[in-house]
Amino acid sequence: LVGSEMCIRDRKDSIMKSRRIFKIILITAVLVIVLSIPAFATAKNGVVKSQANVRSGPGRSYSLVYENLPANTQIIIIDRVKCNDGTTSKDWYRVEFNYGGKFYENCYISTGLVTVTSDSGISDEAPELYKSYIDNLKKAHSNWNFKFLYTGLSWDEVLENENVSGRSALQVPPYDKKYLSTTDKTYNPSTGTWTPIDGKTWFQASSDVVSYYLDPRNFLTKESDIFQFETLSYDKNAQTLSGVESMLKGTFMEDSKISTGEKENVGGSCDLNSDNKTDIADAMMLFQYSAGNLADLGSGKDIADLNGDGEIDVADAMILFQYVGGSRKTIGNNTETDVTVTYAQAFMNAAELYDVSPYHLVSRVIQEVGSNGSRSVSGTEPGYEGIYNYYNIGAYQSSDPVINALKWASTPSSNEKYLRPWNSRYKAILGGAKYIATGYISVGQNTLYLQKFDVVANGGLYSHQYMSNIMAASSEGIRTYNKYSNMGQLSNSFTFLIPVYDNMPNLPAGVKPTR
Repeated sequence: LVGSEMCIRDRKDSIMKSRRIFKIILITAVLVIVLSIPAFATAKNGVVKSQANVRSGPGRSYSLVYENLPANTQIIIIDRVKCNDGTTSKDWYRVEFNYGGKFYENCYISTGLVTVTSDSGISDEAPELYKSYIDNLKKAHSNWNFKFLYTGLSWDEVLENENVSGRSALQVPPYDKKYLSTTDKTYNPSTGTWTPIDGKTWFQASSDVVSYYLDPRNFLTKESDIFQFETLSYDKNAQTLSGVESMLKGTFMEDSKISTGEKENVGGSCDLNSDNKTDIADAMMLFQYSAGNLADLGSGKDIADLNGDGEIDVADAMILFQYVGGSRKTIGNNTETDVTVTYAQAFMNAAELYDVSPYHLVSRVIQEVGSNGSRSVSGTEPGYEGIYNYYNIGAYQSSDPVINALKWASTPSSNEKYLRPWNSRYKAILGGAKYIATGYISVGQNTLYLQKFDVVANGGLYSHQYMSNIMAASSEGIRTYNKYSNMGQLSNSFTFLIPVYDNMPNLPAGVKPTR
């Protein structure tokens, strides 16, 4: 028995020792796996911000794999590693990419030259910093839908790029110079003066002002501010002709008609009883006269020979019956005339053609040319007579941006797709709408905010902005809200797309300018 007990004890010790060895092996394996996991457990997408030298290792002493890889090149980020040759304090990305028909892998680019984009995406989940604001808006408007664009961009990086000279303009007056940048190249510290970046009264805004308009949280406290985040596709249930007409009240476009450039056959007239219309009563008069039951047509004789045979008879009466009955489109004295539509109908036509909100189009036009119009839409500017640009597209910063806009509107490209030259008001409205739809909305810049702040990585970042006016998205959004409110439409279903940045300040940033 003693020997049996010893045998059993030895077997137990052997089993326990085997288990300890297995645990050690298992823990070691796990550590090896964990330690071998790269900084990114899964590959991420990225885009080169500016020309970048691609190297064979994480440091500037390593050989070049590709010199001056162009900006906006799409890359796949495999890993993030420390610089190991002491040439820089920045980390490096291990990347792979296709360029010029060749595939590159196991090469390195400095993290400062790359924007990570694969953390971006649209979600229904509000970030913690936004939740209290969104909850309050949802309580007031249960039909409103909120989506969040996780850009994958750091707050500091975006702010730095939006502070680049010329991207964020503030008008002085009416605002005070204390809201202008004193670190921008347009400021002369020796004289205490600024050089305008657009026209004569638009200057580079300070970083505090840019921060205020860049931080979405500053516009989530009041429902009147939220509409700069409204998605801008056409919604036929919410956006109506009467709504557009309401938005145009008090402007130069109210109740005005413009030519479409087409002609229509108005069919002529045969108003025999002088009631200012051609209808069945006139046809009956002509029939009675041709049958001998009516002695005289009076002055109607001059217009009653509808078939032009020199006689007024039953054949003419039959023509008139067919015309007023709708089976005949014209009568003998028909004429051609211009087809005209109201401005409101023109904006609705553009909305239906290009899937863009007509309210957005109207708001954009008023923002650009004002309620009374401007030289951009007068059609009388010397050298550009009969040229119109309602959206001021091409009004690049200069001493006279309007001339740039009219020049752009008058010049078709080799494969023109925006209906240029805009030598009619109707073409200018439709062509500009198509430009906005295809150049901005369809590439992801489908809110007023995203047209001001280009934080959507489609072909690059920051530079593809519609307007430099730092307040434009906010003011256009408020105008849209007011129109919805006046029309009693705030209970409708709207969708808002709100950007989110990495490492945002805990509290809303910036300073709001006051007059």
